[in-house]
Amino acid sequence: MEQIKLRADRLRINNDDIIFLGETDIEIIEDAIMQITPKLVIIDSVQTMYSDEITSSPRKC
Repeated sequence: MEQIKLRADRLRINNDDIIFLGETDIEIIEDAIMQITPKLVIIDSVQTMYSDEITSSPRKC
């Protein structure tokens, strides 16, 4: 999370409309999206996300 903040500062990105959520729990992310109702959501990286409701390991392609 700190790395993203440093990059935004270096690029002089300072916008109150940009919200960063450093979270990997799918349920917490979903709750935040439902509360905030953003116009756009970017998830980086989806491979690190998890859910307590899913017990299987990720599939390898």
